[in-house]
Amino acid sequence: MNSISPINSYSEKYSTISYTSYTIETSLLNSESQESVTNKMNAYINKKKFPPNLQYVDSFLDKKTGMSGVAFKDNNTNKVTIGFAGTNVGSGNTSDMIKDVGADLNIGLSLVDAHDPYFNETNKFINKIKKKHEIEAFTGHSKGGRDAMVLGIEHNIDDIVIFNSASLDLKGRSQIHATINDWMVKPLSNPLELSKKNYMDYLLLHAKAQNYKGNIIHFRNNNDLVSVGLSLMGGSYYGKDFVFKGGGHGLSSMMSYERQLEIKKILNKRPYATLVKETHQRVQRDVKKRLSSVDNLRANLVSANGGSLSSNQEKLLETQTALTLIQGLNQLLDAEIDLMLKEYDNAIGDLNILWSDTIVQADDLSQGKLSEGEILSALSDGNATEQSIVIDNEETINTKKDKLKEVGKKYDELINKIQEAIDEILQNDQVLAQQIRMFST
Repeated sequence: MNSISPINSYSEKYSTISYTSYTIETSLLNSESQESVTNKMNAYINKKKFPPNLQYVDSFLDKKTGMSGVAFKDNNTNKVTIGFAGTNVGSGNTSDMIKDVGADLNIGLSLVDAHDPYFNETNKFINKIKKKHEIEAFTGHSKGGRDAMVLGIEHNIDDIVIFNSASLDLKGRSQIHATINDWMVKPLSNPLELSKKNYMDYLLLHAKAQNYKGNIIHFRNNNDLVSVGLSLMGGSYYGKDFVFKGGGHGLSSMMSYERQLEIKKILNKRPYATLVKETHQRVQRDVKKRLSSVDNLRANLVSANGGSLSSNQEKLLETQTALTLIQGLNQLLDAEIDLMLKEYDNAIGDLNILWSDTIVQADDLSQGKLSEGEILSALSDGNATEQSIVIDNEETINTKKDKLKEVGKKYDELINKIQEAIDEILQNDQVLAQQIRMFST
């Protein structure tokens, strides 16, 4: 039977990079050149077997430690994400899987920070990428998830997205385990001094994690032996935890179509919520500033009139206040409408990718035995057509976009009416108009 990669053009970015880190690590272990790896990645993209927005940048392998990483640029953000390979448990061999899970549990027992010699080549690679690109995220699975946490916190990377990750350490155990290891390497050393040093390293590691200002997002399965086992043993995790039902430890469980939709839904909420929050804060500052100007105008008019206001002045100030508040609401509405329109446009793009991907996977399943027409006919028999997947949904989305635009127009019309009311007041009261011009200068 033809083996189909779980990665396709529709796949979510971080899980794709984490998954691909294993593939590229294998290539580097087989002494493949960077040119060969680049050509292989380009071939995947050309065959629509890889997200089209991701561009391979570079990779490294430290054969002494087994540490490896890959860098991909997202052409939509023009920023780079680095993924770290973990311990592979996807071989299907039960004995190997037990050994690998045991290795991950041992990782959780250790106390390794970003300055440990283990990460020397990794830090060189990160700094190399930083010279030419802006890094937006670190990602990884299993041990690679822990590496992403440790290094992401140290390098102050905005986002750390990890899958079924090993813990940062084990509370109360990691420093003891590290002290025993140090003493075995240097048996003549004072155990108390070694213990003191490792305890200080433990405190420093957690202080950095607590002061980290970025986002750590951990996707894990409720039956993952590593993350569940380490958590029960006192494993330290930071950030937000999203738990899925079933799937075990392997990263393949995160690559199914249904799981990818769940991951995308969670991740897509974050930039939208952040942008809305930033817009609210900016508009709030602007509205306060404009209301302060109205208050100053009121004070100037009261002073000029000997302590009182005319009916036209009162009406003008009330209308100006209303205009300021409505303009603020309109700014918020416009910003949210723009964001929602972008989300709708992205959804239409995803639908087109999904349809193209459906045809590619159907062709893979047929092993080239069916023509394109026969593939489309077979898909149609299963109610999978471009009409049902793309066109019908696109029409629904476009209807929603039109409704959003209509709401925006109504606010614009309201603002115009209020502005016309202000203009009418000033036109009918030239003394007031002259005062406004004087105070404005």
